[in-house]
Amino acid sequence: MDHDDAPAPNVARSRFAVLVQKSGRSERAAAVVADPTAFLATFRAASRAASSSDRQRLGELEQDLAAAFLLAPEAAELDSMSSYEQLLELGRVALGRTVFDLSEADVAMLLDDVFPHKVMLEAEDVGPLVADLRLFFAFLARAFDHAPAQAIAASLGDDAVRKLGGAVAQSATFTRERAILAEGTNAGFDMYTREGVEAYVAWKKARLASN
Repeated sequence: MDHDDAPAPNVARSRFAVLVQKSGRSERAAAVVADPTAFLATFRAASRAASSSDRQRLGELEQDLAAAFLLAPEAAELDSMSSYEQLLELGRVALGRTVFDLSEADVAMLLDDVFPHKVMLEAEDVGPLVADLRLFFAFLARAFDHAPAQAIAASLGDDAVRKLGGAVAQSATFTRERAILAEGTNAGFDMYTREGVEAYVAWKKARLASN
C-alpha cells in the first residue's frame, strides 16, 4: 500500500493520546500502522482461532488497534472513546464479527437495531456518536486501505444520525411505557383495561400532588 499521501503521525494528536502513552502502548500502536498488512494478517488469524489464548490475543490486538486510532490524525476531532469500543463489542456479540469483517449493512443494523437497546443514549449523544464512528472507519480505510471501511465511513452522515435518533426516541418511548406498565401493575392496577389505567392515572396524580 502506498503511504506517501498518508498524514504524518504528528500532524494532529487527540486529547486521548496521553492515555495511550500512559498505557505503554505507543510502540505497539506505531507498529500497527508501520506494517498494516502484517497486523491485519495476525488479527485475522487470531479471530479465526477458537482457543481462549487466541481470544485473549484478539483482545490485545483490538486494544493495539484502538491505540493506533487514538494516535492518528483522524482522532483529533474524537468526542469519546466509548463509541467505537461499543461497536467492537456489539459486533462480536450480536453478529460474531470483528471490525474488519463488518460491512456497511452490518453497521447500519447495529446502529438501527442494537445500539438503541443495548447502549444508554440520549438524543444529544446521537450526532457525536455517529461522527466518532465515521472518524474510526476513516482511519481504518486510510491506514489499512480497507474498502469496506471507506464505504462505512461514507454512510455515516446525516441520514445515519436521523435514523439512529429516531430509533433512540422510539426505544426511550418504549422504555417509559414499559416502566409505567410495570409501576401500575406492581401497584395493583389492571393496566390492560381502560378502567385500570384511569385508576392508575388518578393514583399517580394523587401521589405527585402529595409530594
